[in-house]
Amino acid sequence: MPLAPSLRAPASSLDRIERVSSSSTAKLDKLAQVQAQAPAPAIVQSQPVPQQGPMMASVTAPEFTGSVPAPERAPAPRKTIKGWSVRQAYEGIAILQGPNGVIEAVLGQQVPGLGRIEEIRNENGRLVVEAGGGVIYSSRKATP
Repeated sequence: MPLAPSLRAPASSLDRIERVSSSSTAKLDKLAQVQAQAPAPAIVQSQPVPQQGPMMASVTAPEFTGSVPAPERAPAPRKTIKGWSVRQAYEGIAILQGPNGVIEAVLGQQVPGLGRIEEIRNENGRLVVEAGGGVIYSSRKATP
């Protein structure tokens, strides 16, 4: 079945498309060759500082490379909140005895007079609640 006259591409159009395609392929090949022949980029090294007179000594900052971990600092001792004690603690909930009675507090809760409850833990057999205002301890050792 012969193609309709409008669907036939003239030979000159096909030739032009083939030329453009082959020229772009040739350009890509040349770029690849140039990149393969180019030297790898050099690593930039710091230049030594020229020696200056005694009055014009240069100040250099220490270089941090990250190869040595920073020393861990012991947490600063926090003050104990007077008038409060931990009666019981379990699963992120603490029962606290305060000047106004017994309250139940959960992690992240704002408690008047204490601040935000930051941590509830068992430390050396004692229940400890860290709040924004300080630390609250149990009056006796925790039972398992």
